[in-house]
Amino acid sequence: MNPISGKKTPILVKKEFEEIEPKLSPFVKKSKILGSISVPLLLFSLGSIYFLLLTEAVNRNTIVMVVLLSFAGAVGMALLKEAMYQLKAIRDKSLEYIKGRIVKSEVLPEGAKVRYLEQLGSEETDMYHVFHEFLKHERRMNNMTAS
Repeated sequence: MNPISGKKTPILVKKEFEEIEPKLSPFVKKSKILGSISVPLLLFSLGSIYFLLLTEAVNRNTIVMVVLLSFAGAVGMALLKEAMYQLKAIRDKSLEYIKGRIVKSEVLPEGAKVRYLEQLGSEETDMYHVFHEFLKHERRMNNMTAS
């Protein structure tokens, strides 16, 4: 689940992302389950309706099948929307943790903290990159104070 991975990533950065993971795992699991159910259900129902209407004559049985398949498609759409909501919850929880972690930093000066928090507010899509930069900056400051 680590958004930042690789051999060049410092161990402290990897540990920080491992701390976020347990908080996000229930949302990730639910989103994956809902997505894996909703997409096939939606595709099956839409495809079946398409072929049913093209190949069969319209009668009582085909109308019943179209209604049932439409209901299945609606359930698939609802599950897909819930999966999207779970992804939003993952982003919100991550952002909450990252902001809290930046505020709690005792090493960085207030100006740097404010700058990182402003970057998070303006660039939510790059929040993991901003957090990675923050952690690298904090690590450099720790190394400077330790020397």
